[in-house]
Amino acid sequence: NVGKTCYANVILQCLYHLLPFRKVTMSFDYGEGKTIINSLQTLFASMALSPNAVCDPSPIFSVLNLKTNEMGDCFQFLTTVMVAFKDFLNLLGKAS
Repeated sequence: NVGKTCYANVILQCLYHLLPFRKVTMSFDYGEGKTIINSLQTLFASMALSPNAVCDPSPIFSVLNLKTNEMGDCFQFLTTVMVAFKDFLNLLGKAS
């Protein structure tokens, strides 16, 4: 764990193993930038392809303006991720 991120790692691992969620997340081609989608794509790719047993969730914390040295809970983190995901989709819909 990076800092106090065990609660987030549980959620991120669950999201990774939800195949429909992972497929939707990985299907976006939205260029570079600091978005929840880009951060999840990078993390999911690392989880799938890296020979390392550890993947760094710090970019997701950065995008969500969360601190890795503050304890949180699973429900709060999942809600924050889902709201950011929804906000991204809303912006994408308005941009189209």
